Amino acid sequence: MKNELNRLDKLWKEIEQEAFGSGVVLEDVLENMKHFWSEFDLCQKAVDELRNGLELVEPVTEHPEQWSDQLQIMAQATTRQLRSNEKKAILERQVANVRGGFSMITELFSEKKRDLAAMEETITFRSSVTHEVVGYG
Repeated sequence: MKNELNRLDKLWKEIEQEAFGSGVVLEDVLENMKHFWSEFDLCQKAVDELRNGLELVEPVTEHPEQWSDQLQIMAQATTRQLRSNEKKAILERQVANVRGGFSMITELFSEKKRDLAAMEETITFRSSVTHEVVGYG
C-alpha cells in the first residue's frame, strides 16, 4: 500500500510539473495571440482607412456636379503640393546660399589670418633689422 501511495504521489508530482509547464506554454501562447490580434487590428484599421480614401478618390460618373467638385478638390490638392514643392526648392536654395556665404566668410577670415601672419612677420623682420642698424650705428 505504501508503495502504491508513493507511486501515486510520484505520478501526481509529474502531473503537477507537466501542468505547470503546460501553463507556462499556454500563457506564452496567450501573450502571442494578444500581440497577433493587436497587430491584426492595426492592419485592419489601415485597410479601412485606405478603403475610405479610395472611395473618396473614385471618380463619380453618375453625377456630373460631383465629378466637377472632385476635380476641383484634386486640383486644389495638386496646387498645394506644387506650392509646397516650390517652397521646398526656395528653402533649399536659401540654405545653399547661406552655406555658400558661410564658406565665403570662412575663406575671407582665412585670407585675413594669412595677411595678418605675413604682416606680423614683416614687422618682426623690420624690427630686427632696425635693432641691428641702430645697434651698429
